[in-house]
Amino acid sequence: MKKLLFASFLLLVIACDRSLVGPEPLGPVFIKFIERAKDDSHAIFTFSNTGESPVYFMGYAPQIPIYFAQAKGDTGWVDRGPCWCGTGLQLQTLTPQSSFTFKAFLNGDDQVWRVGIWLYTKDGEYDAILWSPGVKL
Repeated sequence: MKKLLFASFLLLVIACDRSLVGPEPLGPVFIKFIERAKDDSHAIFTFSNTGESPVYFMGYAPQIPIYFAQAKGDTGWVDRGPCWCGTGLQLQTLTPQSSFTFKAFLNGDDQVWRVGIWLYTKDGEYDAILWSPGVKL
């Protein structure tokens, strides 16, 4: 029972702490801002793996990752969503020497934003969050 309580507590701490990996590339894996859409509806980022090993993440499809957005506030990074539904989520793979672009819907002008993708082990265990560098939109 104690192990179950501890595991539940640890999962809660991990789920609430979205600052586990900074904006520095995680070895050969990184997220990079590309541009803001011409109609200002979203920003475009690239998720890249220049390494020799696959990277695992949760998503609705291989090029639709679950991402988190944070805006820079007076006291640090503040979660700004989006919220995701778990229906249809699957463990996805970013193969070695590959990348893809994805849309991030960020609300608010003149703010510094960053997006993060939760990385997982091959067995689907939570590993870390990889954050992009902050970018002013």
